[in-house]
Amino acid sequence: MAVGQRQLAAFAETHLTNVPFDVSPRYLADPGDARHVTHALAAVRWNCSSDPLSPQVVLTSPERDARLSLNPLSAPLPCWRVEGHPVDGPYWWAAFDELVPAEIIAGLTDALIPGHSADQPDVRDVLAAADWTVTGRNGQVSSAHSPDDMVSVEFHDDSTETFSWRIEARAHPGEGPALWAIRLHGQTPAPMVSGLFTALASSEPVQRAMSDRTAHYSAPKEPSPLQPQQVVAAHTNRLARLRSQARAQRRRQHTAPDRPAAGLPTPGHQAPPVPGDPTERPFVTPPRTPRPHPQLMEQLRLFLSESKRILADWDAYSDQHSGPGGWPLDEHAHGRRASRRDADTWRAFNRIRTDARHLLHTAETQLSALPPTTVQPRWAWQLATLSDALDHLEALHARWLETRTSLPAEARPGTETYGLALAEHHADAWSYLDTWAIHAQAILDIHTAAQQAPSPLAPAPAPAADRASTAGR
Repeated sequence: MAVGQRQLAAFAETHLTNVPFDVSPRYLADPGDARHVTHALAAVRWNCSSDPLSPQVVLTSPERDARLSLNPLSAPLPCWRVEGHPVDGPYWWAAFDELVPAEIIAGLTDALIPGHSADQPDVRDVLAAADWTVTGRNGQVSSAHSPDDMVSVEFHDDSTETFSWRIEARAHPGEGPALWAIRLHGQTPAPMVSGLFTALASSEPVQRAMSDRTAHYSAPKEPSPLQPQQVVAAHTNRLARLRSQARAQRRRQHTAPDRPAAGLPTPGHQAPPVPGDPTERPFVTPPRTPRPHPQLMEQLRLFLSESKRILADWDAYSDQHSGPGGWPLDEHAHGRRASRRDADTWRAFNRIRTDARHLLHTAETQLSALPPTTVQPRWAWQLATLSDALDHLEALHARWLETRTSLPAEARPGTETYGLALAEHHADAWSYLDTWAIHAQAILDIHTAAQQAPSPLAPAPAPAADRASTAGR
């Protein structure tokens, strides 16, 4: 499953019309948008096996060793449940009540994404650094309380409990009914536990709409410095980062050990450039007169058309060569086909690569001059998202040129070492290229709106009666 334009547009539609407010402490905020969790997992190829017309969501990892279920109708039972059943480890689970903020749940689920650092801080250190009161012996946490005493943590290390971690937020400091609860099985892996507590104890506020309820009336809600477009762009960028992280980790796992590592540096040697290879050219050409704008618009249309075809071909291949759960039947063949998709998308982007920044600046200028009644709310954040993706693409291109320079002398174009390094560059860039494939239509839409908008220099048409009298004279 992938997070495509339709899903991102639906997310944007929700948040672009809301004035964001910061809520802190985050554990007293309302649940927020569940897509903070589900979009992240879907972006890294978790498969959705639930009925799309049902309120329940079920996602399964590509390796089928973890599962997330969200059932809003299950209250008062936990609405969220995450289960892990790895081949080489014990079964574990985590359960979250309906009112647990999505950002806290994501602390655990993000740790399930390939590439997440296994070197996570100890829970005791995380809570102590956030000024929580912690008790325990021998470096273990037996109980903890938030600075305002609204959240309590208990750890049970005996076999009489069906869970080992119990985390509860209460209506009053140290007492009163529970606002929400989290339960963790004793075998929950340490990175997931650490990720959860890091998100729970974070002092960073979470953004909520002005009209959203909070889990507790005492939770401060202040106007956020973020604009709605920035909230949406942060979500899009988060998905791109997690997707890139997961792809990089899977490439490392599926690289044969007897293959030479891509980009082993050998000082003093430089591989020759590839004749006609567009990756050898500067990402942005030196100052020059841009191509005529109508020509750039046509090249942008061709890029969008080609990228759409490339993605459709990839989806058809993936559907044909994947099992019922969405995992590849042959990981190596799947990886090779993904590399081809990445390279093809990069080549398609070369149509506009050197003029992409000019395209953005022109669209921003056109957007600022449009009558407000003709402006779509999503255009501003889409341009911001495209600009951020272009920043990453420029940085990745500069890193590729450095990598190519450091390749061994024998790593000429056509060799496996060169090919692996170039494929890794294309793979790192793909998620940002995909961002352009999804959102660059906004540049065309803004251009069309600018052409149809009345020119501020054109005189207002005379009334029909005046024109008739003038013609009579």
